[in-house]
Amino acid sequence: MTQLAALFNNFTLSWDLGVIIFLFIAVFMYGFSVGQRKIGLLLLSIYFAYVITDILPNSSRITDLMPASFLSFFDVGVFVALVFVLFFVLAGSVLRSTLGLPRKEEGQWWHLCILSFVIAGFFSSSILALAPDLYYDQLSTITSEFFLENFAQFGWAIAGILTLVFLKRTKKKA
Repeated sequence: MTQLAALFNNFTLSWDLGVIIFLFIAVFMYGFSVGQRKIGLLLLSIYFAYVITDILPNSSRITDLMPASFLSFFDVGVFVALVFVLFFVLAGSVLRSTLGLPRKEEGQWWHLCILSFVIAGFFSSSILALAPDLYYDQLSTITSEFFLENFAQFGWAIAGILTLVFLKRTKKKA
């Protein structure tokens, strides 16, 4: 018992882990307030925004107008802006009904928990992947291993797809 208490006495929460925990809590709260359909659209928005940001050409016209301090987080800013824009575009599109995700009142709570967890993880992993390399040495070991390593990024991306497939199959069985 004293070993467990000593473990918690030496535990310090790093800033990056604190931000990720906050993001997980925010996505869970948002997911429970809007339901599975909109949270599923948020997942698709993150996928689309990540792909678009990854293939976005470095436009010298835009980056020349910005201060040097903003240049390093240009990709992260574009990614977050695209997530919000694409979410609102997808919410009014045909994809809304083809996903097969239930409305807020139709879904089961544990489906929403799984989907929210995957979205928060993939969103965190995507933002960290787009952040400049010079900040990677400031991240905690836990954050680097679970969100930044190549296999971790791949795992979070695949987890989103598998979750959508799993939720669609459990809906058909019910």
